[in-house]
Amino acid sequence: MTLDDAELVGQLLFDRRPELRAQLEGPLTALLAGGPPIAITLNGLPTDRHLVAFLHGTADGVAIHIRDVTDQRRAQQAL
Repeated sequence: MTLDDAELVGQLLFDRRPELRAQLEGPLTALLAGGPPIAITLNGLPTDRHLVAFLHGTADGVAIHIRDVTDQRRAQQAL
């Protein structure tokens, strides 16, 4: 999954990647309603990487941090 900055300028990420909307919209709504921080494994993306999104409420809305956990997953599968 690669997107150049130029591809995203002036566009909403969810419009470019609707599979993210399906996975994040419900948890984001819960978080904005005062729910606790959430970690979500992102599935079905056009990449061979394993990604986990960490969603945290902030004073201004929501912060989303995405971590590549591919190496950890592959190590677990090799055991």
